[in-house]
Amino acid sequence: MKTLNQLKLHFKDQNEIIFEHFSEIDSTNTYLKDKREDSRNRRISIALADQQLAGRGRSGKNWYSPNSENLYVSFKFKLEGRLQPLSLIVGAELCKIINNLSEKKIAPNIKWPNDIILDRKKVSGILVETEIDNGGFIYTVGIGINFMLPNKVESHWGIIPQVKQLNRFAITKELSLFIQALPQNGVPSNWQQDWEQASIHKRNSITLKTNNSEIIKGEYFGISNTGSLIIITNGEKKEFASGECSLEY
Repeated sequence: MKTLNQLKLHFKDQNEIIFEHFSEIDSTNTYLKDKREDSRNRRISIALADQQLAGRGRSGKNWYSPNSENLYVSFKFKLEGRLQPLSLIVGAELCKIINNLSEKKIAPNIKWPNDIILDRKKVSGILVETEIDNGGFIYTVGIGINFMLPNKVESHWGIIPQVKQLNRFAITKELSLFIQALPQNGVPSNWQQDWEQASIHKRNSITLKTNNSEIIKGEYFGISNTGSLIIITNGEKKEFASGECSLEY
């Protein structure tokens, strides 16, 4: 899938999906969060933009979103039952999609909780925003992937090479297929193994900074089924949620 027209055709006859494309928008996540009627109808809404004027990342940070063939896409949908650690689940799936579309030539890693890393540089980020609804949760999942960075940015930013079928439209299609299956099938039972497979932290030391500025050092042990980071520090196993600390590694 190489073109926007091909992607539009893919969604054209799928009644459960509302797909919108914008040449320019403030933020795809903000736009979908304001579309209340779609979640009530239990449809999946997708907003894809060529450029964002006010792109958002985690922790209130801006997401650099120039018009340069990068991916800026958001999905809005509802899942019944308990709150899911979707930022990690989607991150694990995204790594698999990139690897498969590139025919195994590109194998990104994940830095907890959901930064996608290639050659030690951040190439993608995931922003999940959640609203409580009767019997479940409404998720707005925003994904940004850098394929080109026309201006000089911080040294920790990188790009994903566009090889063969690996482009923003193909990734959007594969992500949509994954998300379409979630309401009926639930989250994949092996998502933790997929996340660990892509983890950049294997056998590494971990340095955390808590919200009250405490520095905690330890050894990476894994992630819990709620998405918390597990480390061994001073001989004790401890769990940390992403909202209560940042990872410096």
